[in-house]
Amino acid sequence: MPTSGYVAYLWDDSFRMGHRHQGIDIFGGSGVGITPVYVAYPGYLSRPADWKSSLIIRIPDDPLRSGKQIWTYYTHMADSDGNSYVVPEFRWDA
Repeated sequence: MPTSGYVAYLWDDSFRMGHRHQGIDIFGGSGVGITPVYVAYPGYLSRPADWKSSLIIRIPDDPLRSGKQIWTYYTHMADSDGNSYVVPEFRWDA
């Protein structure tokens, strides 16, 4: 694991009736706004201007399944007031 924190919520966990979690939440193990985030594999960054705490890395050639692409979503990167921890340079305006 790339963290000393913990994995809490897994794919398909249920938080409320009719809603299934569609990711894996990994907590960094340090204070809020301190833990650096690194991409899982090199790819292309996407971040629409209205996204405050999320971004996408598109990996055009899955290293485990050649010829397939995968999308990795990084989210929950904001404080409790909604202030983003994503640096402004990581913004894509389509």
